[in-house]
Amino acid sequence: MWSDGTNQTVNASPATRSVSPAATTIYTITSLNDGHCTANAGDRTGSATVTVLPPPTLSITSDFANTNVVLSWFVISPFNLQVTTNLTDSGASWTVLTNSLQGVTSSFTNPIGMGGSQFFRLQTP
Repeated sequence: MWSDGTNQTVNASPATRSVSPAATTIYTITSLNDGHCTANAGDRTGSATVTVLPPPTLSITSDFANTNVVLSWFVISPFNLQVTTNLTDSGASWTVLTNSLQGVTSSFTNPIGMGGSQFFRLQTP
């Protein structure tokens, strides 16, 4: 039995288990038997920690000066951030401008013509 109450029957070695916790969780084996005997607590050593990371936190600002668009961002969480652009905001392909890593402040300046438009997308790839 696992520390989260899951009972697992094992028919092959090594035994594996898939988990998807919502928060960081430590898993240990709380009881172990093979139908003939029960393992002592000292025989059940070790644990597995599954770390759940928070979603990325973005701080995005824009500054429309003259005909320039300036986007600035800071990625706080340990995720990659991809910045793409497209002229139509449609299903057409988006051009990758940059990838920003954790704890990185980046910016992009894009000149657009008077009356023109351009779309930007910030996402985790």
